[in-house]
Amino acid sequence: ETKDVPLRSGQHLRWACVQKLARCPAVDGAWRHVYEYASMYALCVGFKLGERVRFYPYPSLLLAGAAEADLVEIGSDTVTSAATYAHDFSMLHLAMKPTSLGEGCDLSLSRHGQVLPGSHLPAGTVIQAP
Repeated sequence: ETKDVPLRSGQHLRWACVQKLARCPAVDGAWRHVYEYASMYALCVGFKLGERVRFYPYPSLLLAGAAEADLVEIGSDTVTSAATYAHDFSMLHLAMKPTSLGEGCDLSLSRHGQVLPGSHLPAGTVIQAP
């Protein structure tokens, strides 16, 4: 269900602050190979994760969307490095749209890929960069 939030409202301000402050520290570089670190952080900020979800090889791209983590669901056995968003600006409102990746999806080679707000990728989806 999409929820509209007026710009410059209290909820919009909270979203903007979390967007700036809730960055996952030290997941790129040497830490990006420790899947559990990124998954644990994602669970702490509110992402709904299945079993054996890996944010690899660029976990910070997905975890940058921590401000709307409670609207993102990722199925079991999914590997992703695509930026995933649940916010959309339209008609001067911030629209929050639930977004999901099904089980067994492979978006690991989509460093510049994006999962747009309100998208629901079916199980087994594979997206690779050219």
